[in-house]
Amino acid sequence: MRRQRGTIYKRNGWWVLRYRETLNQDGELKITQPARQLAPLDPKYRGKKPPASVRQLGDEFLAQINHSQQEPLQVVTLRNFMESVFLPFVKVISIL
Repeated sequence: MRRQRGTIYKRNGWWVLRYRETLNQDGELKITQPARQLAPLDPKYRGKKPPASVRQLGDEFLAQINHSQQEPLQVVTLRNFMESVFLPFVKVISIL
């Protein structure tokens, strides 16, 4: 799995982090791009690049996402699981 760093940019007086998140919606995998405000803009940081302290806030937030998020290979419905995995396993066990 890839480790994401996200993109930090300025918006409405804030440093904002945009990142990707894979969600299971009604049995389908959807990729969303949520945004999170990290810190207000500071007048002493007028450059185009975010300061190191803001990048560190983004990295700390994404560390939680990167650690806990494992992308599923596929979405399996309960019915498909029962028919393709569980019932064949039970039949094998009952024969033994």
